[in-house]
Amino acid sequence: MGSIQAFLELVGREDVDYDSALDMGGVVVSESESFEESVSRLTAEIRNLTGVGQAIAFLTTGALLENGAKLLRLDPFVDAYAKAILPALKYMEAVRARGVAASPDCECAHDELEYLTAEMELEVAEANPEGFHAWQLLDLLTRGFLSTLLAYDFRGTLPADLSENIDFLAKYEVSVHFVRAYLRLLDEEIIVIDPVMLKGARVRVSGCADVFQFHTLLASELDFLPAEAEAPSDQAVSVVKGDGPTESGHVVVGPWQFSSWRALAGEFDPEDTTHWIWNEALPFDIPKLRSERVVVLLAPRYPRTWSASRLFENVEASVEIVGALDEEQVKTYIDTAIHELERDIDVAL
Repeated sequence: MGSIQAFLELVGREDVDYDSALDMGGVVVSESESFEESVSRLTAEIRNLTGVGQAIAFLTTGALLENGAKLLRLDPFVDAYAKAILPALKYMEAVRARGVAASPDCECAHDELEYLTAEMELEVAEANPEGFHAWQLLDLLTRGFLSTLLAYDFRGTLPADLSENIDFLAKYEVSVHFVRAYLRLLDEEIIVIDPVMLKGARVRVSGCADVFQFHTLLASELDFLPAEAEAPSDQAVSVVKGDGPTESGHVVVGPWQFSSWRALAGEFDPEDTTHWIWNEALPFDIPKLRSERVVVLLAPRYPRTWSASRLFENVEASVEIVGALDEEQVKTYIDTAIHELERDIDVAL
């Protein structure tokens, strides 16, 4: 009990030393007989901490939970994280704006920073030192927050403004991307269509943190793989579903190039990358055709391989075939896609 008190006093100081606080956090985590008291005290104090101290308090809480402690309330951590990331958000918005000013015609998140120089970013940092400091702490803070979410097994809905802020920051910070991937895990039906074979299926996707997982499990379940395609091995599927280690040496050869529903309105050209759905994306980000997420299965432009893995150790993933689509149903989806694309063009004009 004395260790958690000393730890809270240390991380509550404005001039907290990172290494000292991290070492003291390790002492707190080592005292298993005080786990519950430590988590209770951290829950009560997390909102009152700031900066480095708060980031290490998040990490320490996550480590306690990973070692078996129980968290009775998540809301103080959600509130504290939501408040702590705001300066980092404003800083990144300013960095993005500076990048856009340097290249005003760019469209995607990565291009927004393509012409940003170190000198430009330094200008933004000097104009917003608080935000720059918060940005430097964002990875540390977020890793602790993610550990807390995973150990608490949180699958609920965050406040809308926090979800939007996480969506924005996930474009620029990998650890926030992992938080977003966990919070946006799907458990819903997705339509998959091969427009050349005029075959399709309705599949239920659950627990897939990225399209790599979805792609692998779909290839193991679907009964209309391309003739030359190689189904993933049982060992690879087992890893991706949630059995065994999160990473493996089992190689998966992708049977398809996933594309959005807009590819249904075209000529199914595998050379056209405009509507590709990248394996690194989230199933949550698959665009909807009206009210349904639709994936178009095209021939791959080039061989794509990856090692079977999953992002989250304790999250089970699955793809279940709910039902097949006959040829007429596939044609209906194609007609709907063409109609929606024409309507979008009319609106744009």
